Order: sequence, then C-alpha cells, then structure tokens
Amino acid sequence: MVHYKRLDAEMFRLLSALAAGAPIADAIEIAYAESMLAAEPCRRHIQDSFALFAALGWFCKPGRKESEELR
Repeated sequence: MVHYKRLDAEMFRLLSALAAGAPIADAIEIAYAESMLAAEPCRRHIQDSFALFAALGWFCKPGRKESEELR
C-alpha cells in the first residue's frame, strides 16, 4: 500500500535531520531555525508532528549497527 502525506517545510527538515542521525534537540533546532511560527504555535507544531509521525508508524526501533553485527 502506498501512502501519500504532504509535509510542511518544518516537518520535512525535522524528519531529514532525524534520518541523518541528529539528536532530537538538534533536529528540532534545524527544523525550526527558519520557521515563521511564534513560540507557542511552534511548540504545538512540534508536538503534533511527533504525534503524527508516530501514528503513521514512521518511527521504528533502529537496527543494529554494522560494528555490532561483526561481533
């Protein structure tokens, strides 16, 4: 099944930063650095974005690192 979900710029930057391995706090800073959202709407957007990503199953347990597989 294919699922299409339009992302706003902040969501895209947040997911991209997380996919690149950034810690959550750094990913949030990257995602919202250029955002026009005020503090409270920004906080709600972050919360809603993580809730959406989790509900869609976009977060999963990370696989073992290559160095762990060689042991």
